[in-house]
This record gives sequence, C-alpha cells and structure tokens, in this order.
Amino acid sequence: MRQAKQAREDLQNAHVDQRDALKEKLNSLGMQAATEFEAARQSVGGNDPNLPLLWTKLAAAYELGGRDDDAIKAYHRAIALKPDTASYYCELGAVFARQGKMEEAGNMYKKSAELDPPNAAGAWRNFGIVL
Repeated sequence: MRQAKQAREDLQNAHVDQRDALKEKLNSLGMQAATEFEAARQSVGGNDPNLPLLWTKLAAAYELGGRDDDAIKAYHRAIALKPDTASYYCELGAVFARQGKMEEAGNMYKKSAELDPPNAAGAWRNFGIVL
C-alpha cells in the first residue's frame, strides 16, 4: 500500500508523457495489495473483530487498483459489520464522488456527519471538495 500511495503521488506530480506508465504501475500495485488483503480476509474467522478493518483495507487497495465497483462492495461489507463507523461512510462517499454519483456521495457524507457530530465539519468539507 505504501508503494501504491507513493505511485499515486508520483502520478499527480508527473509530466503528461509519464502518466500512462505510472497509472499502470499504480493499478498493478493496488491489485497486488488487494490480492494480499483478500488472502488475509479469507484466513480470518467470520467473527474476527478485525474483519471490518480488513474490508476497508481491501476497499482502499481496490481503489488504488482502479476497481471502484469492487471498492464500493468492500466498503458496504465493512459497513454491514460495523455500521456505526463514520469514516467508512466518508471513504465510500469519496468513491461515489469519483464515479460522479454525487447524490450517493452526499448521502454517505451525511451519514458520516450524523454518526460523528464532533467531526461533522470534516465530512461536509470533504463533500464540498468533491463537489
């Protein structure tokens, strides 16, 4: 994940003629991380308290790998296991926003704000940024 995050940062700062190669590298690293998180997820029991965290890490890896639909499914799995975690909704909102699904994104940021009132401003700020 660290290598993928660095590749994403490199991509943001890259010259136009370097971006395609960096996108491929980012997708490859993201999918490598997704494969490893999927193996970890399968190795833990269904009652493991870390399972929601594994789902969110898998979702983040899917995002880096360019598989937003899979990331959405993984975030939904994490939310189903731990529906009171505001950050899961924020992360899911960002994926919806990237797909141009602003109504869904707004609903996720709203839910995050409702679950964590002291940090509601952060959720609304993130929604404002994606708008």
